[in-house]
Amino acid sequence: MNSLSSEQLFLTDAAKVLLENQENTPFLNLSRYQLWELTGIDSFKLAKLLVSDVVAKLAPFNSFDVIFTGYQYSALRLGEDNFRLGLYGELGDYGGLNFEEVIAHTQTNLRVWVEPWDKRKVIALPESTALDLLPKIAVFNSPDHLEELQHNCAISAIIDGSSVLIWRHQLLSQPIFELHTAKGDAEAICMAAALARSQ
Repeated sequence: MNSLSSEQLFLTDAAKVLLENQENTPFLNLSRYQLWELTGIDSFKLAKLLVSDVVAKLAPFNSFDVIFTGYQYSALRLGEDNFRLGLYGELGDYGGLNFEEVIAHTQTNLRVWVEPWDKRKVIALPESTALDLLPKIAVFNSPDHLEELQHNCAISAIIDGSSVLIWRHQLLSQPIFELHTAKGDAEAICMAAALARSQ
C-alpha cells in the first residue's frame, strides 16, 4: 500500500513546524487536523467524493495520504462500509471547501452517517518516538505486533486498559503513528507514554 501515498508532498518547512508541540511532550500538535467517521451503505461513495477513487483500492485497515489543493487528505478503510478520513488544513489558510461544506452538499442523497471526532481523541507521535514508546505500553491482539505494522496500515491495541486504534501513515510528509481512542481515555494513555519516556 505504500505506493498509494504521495512521496513528494509540497508543503513548506513552515507548515511542518505547525505539527511541533511547544510543550515538553512527545506528542504532535494536531490543532489543524480534523478526523471524520463515515459509516453506512453509501460511505464508500462519499469517501470517493471527499478524497478520491483510490479508496476503491484499499483493503480493511489500509490507508493512503495525499495533498490536493493545499490540504492533506488521509483515508483509512476500517470495513466494507466504514471509513475514517483525516483532513489537515483550514479553510482560511488555503481557500476552497472544507469537509463540512462538502459533506453537507453531497450527503443529501446518500445513506451514510457522518460524524466528526469531537467525542473521541486523536493523539499522534513521530514515528521514531512511537517505535520506542509503544512497545513498552501497548498490548496487541495476537498475531498483530507493532514491529510488523506497515506504513498506511492500522491495528488495534490496549494501552493502560483502554482500546486504541494505532494508524501508521504520514502527516505533512512526516512518518507518524496516530492513536485513536475515547476522549476520556486519552489522558491515561498520555500519562502511560510520559512514564515510559521517563524510564
